[in-house]
Amino acid sequence: MQFSFKRGLAVLGVLALTSGAQAQNLYVGDFSGNSVLRFNAFTGGLPDATIPSLTQPDHIQTTANDLYIAAFGDGAVFKYNRTNLAAPRTTLISLNNVIGLQLNPAGTELITTNTQGVQNASIRRYSITGSLLDTVDISGIANDPWSVRLDSANNRLLFSMGFFSNSANQGIYTLPLNFTSASVPTALVTGASLNGISRPGGIAILPNGDFFTVGSLFAGGPLRINRYNAAGSYLTTVTDGAGGAIFNNLSGFDLAIGPDGNLYATANPTSGGNGSVLKINATTNTFDSVFVGPAANIQIAKTLYFDSFAGSTAAPEPGTLALGALGLLGLVAARRRKH
Repeated sequence: MQFSFKRGLAVLGVLALTSGAQAQNLYVGDFSGNSVLRFNAFTGGLPDATIPSLTQPDHIQTTANDLYIAAFGDGAVFKYNRTNLAAPRTTLISLNNVIGLQLNPAGTELITTNTQGVQNASIRRYSITGSLLDTVDISGIANDPWSVRLDSANNRLLFSMGFFSNSANQGIYTLPLNFTSASVPTALVTGASLNGISRPGGIAILPNGDFFTVGSLFAGGPLRINRYNAAGSYLTTVTDGAGGAIFNNLSGFDLAIGPDGNLYATANPTSGGNGSVLKINATTNTFDSVFVGPAANIQIAKTLYFDSFAGSTAAPEPGTLALGALGLLGLVAARRRKH
């Protein structure tokens, strides 16, 4: 059988599509636009789907089948069909002033944070069906817990405090995954150890346990992102490189680690204009580029969440293309020698 160059290119295309990186999505909560926008996690750009009718959407989580959104203004956590966003949603949890949302490693529980309101400021565990399992009242420490994140490397939760209030207890705290009402948060980074961070907001954790946090826009002045090791020791501060003015528009709302291993941050101009998502090189700890720009029409970029499930087109890994090409060229050469 003749092996044509055209046929070889076709096979290469199939190889690239079938053995490339798993499709992944970026979800951005638009706090003032009352919606969540979905983007390609590798290319950013413009959204490929919008989830409307949410009052001040906050943190987001997904499983293979479901999407969960904490909506601050609705006082609720909603559950959506992740592969059919137009299907009716379910109100899974009713919780005044809910902000943070995090799945446990098994995907069987949801952890929330809520600021002081009808209920005291707290960290809560719910079953995946919405039943309350346990609560830690943290109002004695501060009234405004913010982001809660899973630290898989250390089998614990990290959460930030003091975003609104400038509390003397502002900082990053930890709790065990299976906390109970008797659990007491452990201070990980507070006071002078914050090293220039004021009112920490978003948290993003690397696979090795290093983590980033960012100061709150309510602190005033140019914000900064610091990196710490798992023990809470300061490592470095992210620099803006060639980022210029847009890097100074950090809001402090949220941070996330992308599928490429880099850091992403919300940015919102204080002088008006649309929000953005910035990409930061997590190896050099410097600003890289604007990943989602003003053209996406995000009014206030509040939260970021990357998942690893199909739903938008993934860019093939460069290594996959290169290996596929080398293998195919070798096959072509062998066929030519044979004939």
